[in-house]
Parts: sequence; C-alpha cells; structure tokens
Amino acid sequence: YNATMAYNSNIERFSRRIAFLMNELQQIPDGQSNLLENSILYWTSEFGVEKGLGAHIGEDYPIFVAGGGGGKLQQGKFIDYRVLNGADEYWRDPLSSLY
Repeated sequence: YNATMAYNSNIERFSRRIAFLMNELQQIPDGQSNLLENSILYWTSEFGVEKGLGAHIGEDYPIFVAGGGGGKLQQGKFIDYRVLNGADEYWRDPLSSLY
C-alpha cells in the first residue's frame, strides 16, 4: 500500500468532481452572468501528503478557490504559501488574499 499514491488518486478524483461542478455552474444563468461567476467555490483537503513520518502533516495540501464571488474576488492568482513571510495570517484565513 502506497499512501502517497492513494492520496494523489483521491485528490485527482475530487479535482474531476470540482471541474464538473464548475462546468455545471457556468451553464446556469444568474442575472447578467452565470452562477459560477456569482459564487465562490472553496475546496481543500484536511490532510497533507504523508512524508514517511507515520502521519499526515499540514504541508503540501491543496487549497483551491474558483468563481468570481459576484466580482468581489481577484481572479488569476497563484499563491505559494511556502514562501510567504508572515504566512500564519494566511493560514487562518486563506481567502483573505483574494479580496
């Protein structure tokens, strides 16, 4: 049993489901736009990759935000939390850097 392969397989499976949901939301009209543009999708995993320590740790886990939040979110950002100074504030509120 390879825990990392199983974890990656689960992340891939859920990623496909999120992509399906995003496509469905984009097809639903909502005002002058669509439901995806007027929504915020937030997806993450409660586990990071197991690194041979016998436990999952809070590193290398995905945080994914999609949608436009009705124009409230800044789009097109990639934030690498590993290199931020004072990253603790972002861990408390990962969405804070997007609005």
